[in-house]
Amino acid sequence: MKCIKNNLTGVVIRVTDDRANELVGEVFSYVSKSEYKKQSGGKTEEQLLEVEKKVTTSSKKVERHLKLKAKQR
Repeated sequence: MKCIKNNLTGVVIRVTDDRANELVGEVFSYVSKSEYKKQSGGKTEEQLLEVEKKVTTSSKKVERHLKLKAKQR
């Protein structure tokens, strides 16, 4: 696995060695794994989606709680 950066957008992605060899050139360049971890927090896409779901669920719970509290007043 290699980490490559899109020079136009600045987005760092992790791809297989073969795919990296195809993409590196004018648009993509190799970067260190630490730069990839910095951008993604060292988490996979699945882990990031899971965290996003938890935040959404938590905010919905807070909204319901506040509505209930407002009704009780």
